Amino acid sequence: MSIGTKRWLYPILAGIGILGVLLVFGGIRACSIMGMMKAFASMKPPPISVSAAPAVQTSWRPAISAIGTVTAVNGVNVSSELAGKVVSIDFQSGDEVKQGQLLVQLDDSQEQALLKQYAKDRPTSAVEPASVTGTAPP
Repeated sequence: MSIGTKRWLYPILAGIGILGVLLVFGGIRACSIMGMMKAFASMKPPPISVSAAPAVQTSWRPAISAIGTVTAVNGVNVSSELAGKVVSIDFQSGDEVKQGQLLVQLDDSQEQALLKQYAKDRPTSAVEPASVTGTAPP
């Protein structure tokens, strides 16, 4: 063989050698993994420990004192149609309330003053003009 022929032969032989080494190490690793898988497959979990006690009759306590947090299943968000200052809150947290029950009293002092003013300004006669009632006076 000539010198030009040997130049391409060395890289091919080196590649075949490296591939052979990789195949040997890969086979060894694959056999190791297969052995571990077989060992894990044959392993059984340890038995579960169970403790038992004889049944004893005792008195039942219907309530237990404890510290914790309770979340309501049913709740409601209360809001007003008008903004204003709250004068009184007529319920306690946790109270049961009925439909129509007054829960919060807003400050209506300005509205009450206007109502009194309008009541003063309104005519107090028993007979209203025909233009208001739509009928002529008797």
